[in-house]
Amino acid sequence: MDEGPVVSWEPPGFTPGGDAHRAAPAARGRNQLTAVATAVLGISAGAMLAEQMVLVPYWRSLPPADFLRWFAENEPRLVAFYGPLEIAAMTLAVLATLLHALRRRAGIGWLACSMLLAVAVLALYPAYFREVNARFAAGTIDVAQVPAELVRWSAWQWYRIAAGMGAFLTSVAALSGERA
Repeated sequence: MDEGPVVSWEPPGFTPGGDAHRAAPAARGRNQLTAVATAVLGISAGAMLAEQMVLVPYWRSLPPADFLRWFAENEPRLVAFYGPLEIAAMTLAVLATLLHALRRRAGIGWLACSMLLAVAVLALYPAYFREVNARFAAGTIDVAQVPAELVRWSAWQWYRIAAGMGAFLTSVAALSGERA
């Protein structure tokens, strides 16, 4: 059964596979950097949320002396995981923002916001977490104060999560090419 020749129609200006293959190599590099920054910002925000939703309830369920013992044993692991992740997220956000600014690309406003929020995530560490985490790890906090301090720790963590999620979402907006 011969149905005749196959006729295909393509809209004017249509290029199979889109025009991504035509982008200049430097433009692709900037987009790749922004994509990597966005991914790392998302991973960082998700990790902070997981800490809040998994570890904090566990910590609060422990008797204060047991929590302090757990924290002293595991604090180096927490620092080894979260420290490099949050520093990488901020560094990549800064680099993506600088590259977008130098090239005057769309989305620079979103990336600048993302960068500032990523800096805020790190700034909250010396503002609150460094001292209290050191007191937890050294066991120098009064055991009777631990439950109240964990409530405070959790509240501060929500600020970090909000800043981290904001950094991620504004980076997504920048990646989409939206003007801000």
